[in-house]
Parts: sequence; structure tokens; C-alpha cells
Amino acid sequence: MVKLLRPLLLTLLLYFTVTLELSALHIIGGDVTYECRGIDTMRNKVRFFITFTMYRDSRSGGANFDSPTEFGIYRGNGSNWVHVRTVRNIQVRNIVDIPIDRSNPCVIIPANVGVQRGTYTFEVELDIIDETYMIAYQRCCRNNTILNLQRPGDTGAAFTTEITPLAQRTCNNSPVFNGFPPVVICANQPINFNHSARDVDGDQLVYEFCSPLTAGGTDGA
Repeated sequence: MVKLLRPLLLTLLLYFTVTLELSALHIIGGDVTYECRGIDTMRNKVRFFITFTMYRDSRSGGANFDSPTEFGIYRGNGSNWVHVRTVRNIQVRNIVDIPIDRSNPCVIIPANVGVQRGTYTFEVELDIIDETYMIAYQRCCRNNTILNLQRPGDTGAAFTTEITPLAQRTCNNSPVFNGFPPVVICANQPINFNHSARDVDGDQLVYEFCSPLTAGGTDGA
């Protein structure tokens, strides 16, 4: 099986902070994974354990993690999606601060820079169908430091994963990224970050850059 990873969109919005005074007030990014927990052949159903990992700015008085929150499940062919159901009342867990690498002598950590990680997990049972399932979460809003959006503080983000018909029938698992990019880097200095992923099924992984999804913002998108 070939699996597509989109490192800058559906799984992780890269967030780098240079050594300048910045003001960031909102979510940073997130990634989504699924783990197959078994197939019920008699009922033609499959169970998946879903993990949404979200990252937020923790030092500038910005938005906290939603808790509880809800996630949407859809079915479709990749372009037209039909709502299946909503998973509600999921609490954030395991909130931790992401450590900042201080080994580079040029790094000066601004007092208002910090990243927290929070995790949402739930198990869902799905009918095995000939369409793809999409599980989605949307959240307002993005960091005001983003330069290629007109109103990043009003623009929300959508985080999704897709479970194909083949993944349903074979009880497949999603890839998992191996690491989180550095929280702080030095301006005008090269960076070499390994954004690889691992796959317990041994499937081939294909990486792709694409435009971020916009949803859940105060701009009405």
C-alpha cells in the first residue's frame, strides 16, 4: 500500500520562530493518526483508534486547547463529502511543554515563545464501505506572525485524516511522524530537519507539499 503524507497541511503545520521578538497568540498546528483495532467480519465493521495531536502557543496569552471538543466523520470519494456523525465530548489529555533546543549558541529564547502539545483520542467503529472516510477537526485561529495570509488571526485551520476502502478492508494503520520541528531557530542560519515518518505496516510513504485547509475561523470560511 502507498500512503501519502502532507507534512505542511493535514498532519503538521510547520512553525519556526526566529530570534526576533514575535507576538503569536493562537494554534500552531497539529497531526492526525489512526490505528486499526480489529475487523468484525460478521458485521462488516472495522474499529480504529484515532489520535489528534494539537500544538498551541503557550506564552502569549493565546487560545487554550478546546476541552471538551468534537470531531466530524465524513464519507466520500475525495471531493464530495457527506457527514456521517459527530464524535462529541472528547477531552484534551497529556498537555506538555515542547522542549526548546538550546544547543545552538546563536539561539536567544524570547520570553514570549513557548509551545504546548495536547492530545485527543477516541475509538470509532465504522462500516466497511467502498468510499473513503475523512475524520476532521477545525480550530480558530492561526498565528498573527504568518505573512502570506491577509488576516491570520481570523483564519482557522482544518486537520484531517482519510481512511481509504483498502485501509478499512486490510485493517491498516496510518504513518506517524518521527519528530517535531524545532521551536526556535536562528535567523539567516541554515536548518536541516528530518521530517520523515514511520509505518508499522511497512507501506511505501510518499510526501507532498500542498496548500493548508481553511476552516473554523472568524472570517466565516
